[in-house]
Amino acid sequence: MLDRPVSLRFMGDWGAINLTRICGWLAQEVWDHTPGDTRSLIYTGRGNVDNLRAVAQGEVDVAVVTPSTFAEMALRGRGLFEGEAYPYLRALGEVPHEDRLLFAVRQDFGLTSLAEIRDGRVPLRLAISPNDGVSFPGYAAHRVLAGSGVAPEKLEEWGGTILEHERPFECLDDLEEGRADAVFHEAVMTPNWQRLTESHDLAFLSIQPEVLEEVEREFGWRRARVEAGYLRGLDRPVETLDFSGYLVVVREDMPDDVAHFLTWVLGEKSSGFEAQYRHLPPDRSPLSYPINREKLSRTPIPLHQAAADYYQQAGSG
Repeated sequence: MLDRPVSLRFMGDWGAINLTRICGWLAQEVWDHTPGDTRSLIYTGRGNVDNLRAVAQGEVDVAVVTPSTFAEMALRGRGLFEGEAYPYLRALGEVPHEDRLLFAVRQDFGLTSLAEIRDGRVPLRLAISPNDGVSFPGYAAHRVLAGSGVAPEKLEEWGGTILEHERPFECLDDLEEGRADAVFHEAVMTPNWQRLTESHDLAFLSIQPEVLEEVEREFGWRRARVEAGYLRGLDRPVETLDFSGYLVVVREDMPDDVAHFLTWVLGEKSSGFEAQYRHLPPDRSPLSYPINREKLSRTPIPLHQAAADYYQQAGSG
């Protein structure tokens, strides 16, 4: 419990999805465990560059971002944060969440690799997020495609079309409803991907190892696998980018008592938050429950000192 009232500003996602839920969970526990005139304000955001920049520049006190490894770009001043490093960003924990960035294309194209799209100059209609300087899915998709020789502008030169949307669901709708031939996006655990793959015959393409190695070296992005059988039509494992983790980010100058308390909430008060997801199997849930301190403490950027102290005292640091 905090022994004084506090005012905290949080930043989540568009308003009804997982990052804002995490903000609401933390804000309620702050209200429940502080005396006096405690107040919290939750800002909507996109959970990407905007959230990291807002907490780094002091516009908010706590931001939640995904995927977690992309926060390393802000720490090091790489990629979307070229020329604006924020080495004082710190984590309170990584709320577990398993996701991948997945490329799917209509099976009747007969494609088995991104290289075949490049070599055949295949004019695909591709649904992705925009590379607008904020979107992590958009930046990652454009960067990987360019490294694979199939940059979106190349697809357009070959007669293809780029369909851009903020969220994965509209991109998946484009493929399901016939406006697109392929999609490159995340949220693979959602019913939207399951519905799409049940109604359409799709092929799933791996990212070339050299491209995965390059973005890991340059940006710290992790590679990951989607196992065979996870979706209909996925008859072999696919190597791609890891898009996992909801990272709770603060600045290193957050007062120790506040940082320790918020970390304590993450580690000790998760049952009510988890209950919002337990109707779903863990591998089909946006939250990879159960939350535990060991998972929380494995963060891609340094922990706030008070958070590190909490995990160490709890036997998880």
